[in-house]
Amino acid sequence: MDRHILSVGGAKKVEQRLKKHSPSSVVWDTDDLSKQPPWGNNISKEITSLANYFITSDGRNLIDVLHLTFHDAEELRHCIEIVN
Repeated sequence: MDRHILSVGGAKKVEQRLKKHSPSSVVWDTDDLSKQPPWGNNISKEITSLANYFITSDGRNLIDVLHLTFHDAEELRHCIEIVN
C-alpha cells in the first residue's frame, strides 16, 4: 500500500504539473494504458489540462477541493493522508 502525505504547497506543485498535460493524456486504467474514458475525447472546451479535468460528483474541480482541504487541515493542525 502506497501512502502519501501532501501539504498545500505540495498540492500546488501537483496542480502545476497537471497543467502541463493535455486532457488527451489522461490515464483511465493503470493496468491497460490504452483504455480511454467512456466519453472518449468528447469533453467540455473548458477542460484545458489535467489540472481541471477531474470533477467531483457535485460539480467542483477536484484540485480546488484538495486545496481547500489541505488549507483547512493546516489551520487545524491536522494531517491528511492519501492511501492508494
